[in-house]
Amino acid sequence: MADTLETGLHSRESRYREMMLEHIFLSELLQKAWREALHKKGDLVNVIRPDVDSNGYDLVLECGRDTRYVQLTSIKTGKKRVNEKLASKPGGCVIWLVYREDEGSSTKLTYRFFGAGPKEPPPLDDESCTNPETNTETPSKRQLTSGDYDKPTDIDQLFDKLFPEQSG
Repeated sequence: MADTLETGLHSRESRYREMMLEHIFLSELLQKAWREALHKKGDLVNVIRPDVDSNGYDLVLECGRDTRYVQLTSIKTGKKRVNEKLASKPGGCVIWLVYREDEGSSTKLTYRFFGAGPKEPPPLDDESCTNPETNTETPSKRQLTSGDYDKPTDIDQLFDKLFPEQSG
């Protein structure tokens, strides 16, 4: 019964959940950058939010000379349809926010990363995918599965992957 209630809340309040996870991610990322800057190892992260995500990304993150175009996802299945325009962005990537609740009701995230280096476009394939609701081909979308992402990681390892020049 509790599992059913939890699943219902996740789907009923999906936008709330999505924004909560994004805020947790950004908080952890900015704290990591702050710690690195305090130790004179790097720059702070600048967060830019486009008004619309028609170009395939939710956030732009800048740190030092590196810029990342980030599509966030918190899907449960590992299947994510990604806008093909993300492949035209050097530094484009997808970050899967993996939510879990620890005892004591503390929310924790682990991260899975899909992309390449900060100056390279992500390795999206050329094959379009099918929209599961309409069962029609969507030429502007590419599908990622859980096997396309790196193994789960913490914010320190993700930061190093996003901004390798800042790693100290």
